[in-house]
Amino acid sequence: MAYSTRSDVESRLSALPTEGMEAELDKRISDGIEYADSVVDGKLAARYKVPFTTVPKLIKNISADLAAAFAVTGNFSAGGEDEEPALAKALREWAMSLLCDIADGDLLLNPDEAPPPDTAEIGIVPSHSRLGQRPVMESFDLYNEPRL
Repeated sequence: MAYSTRSDVESRLSALPTEGMEAELDKRISDGIEYADSVVDGKLAARYKVPFTTVPKLIKNISADLAAAFAVTGNFSAGGEDEEPALAKALREWAMSLLCDIADGDLLLNPDEAPPPDTAEIGIVPSHSRLGQRPVMESFDLYNEPRL
């Protein structure tokens, strides 16, 4: 199941002239959706179970932005140079910024769910402590042997 649809991608491309390029654009959009979904899955695999069975709205929009950037880059040139068109660059940068925020945990996909508890609150003792006691800065000495 794709995260975004053709109409999601087309809504981002509505201002572009596509006359005479419908077949090419069709192929680029379908390839772009496949590409975008693989980027999303690759970026979020360490934090979430992918592929998503229920697609969050944010993932749907990120996928559509990346797919639109992919389609624009393939079908339109920026003045004949080998440069990424401004629209494609803006869509890609926005989507990747959001995707990185999600992967880093700065942006939650399901804000209704409680975030994982802080380890300090649930009493997890660091593995470097002795006998379950946390180290104290007063006992830290750079010059002498450690006290036992």
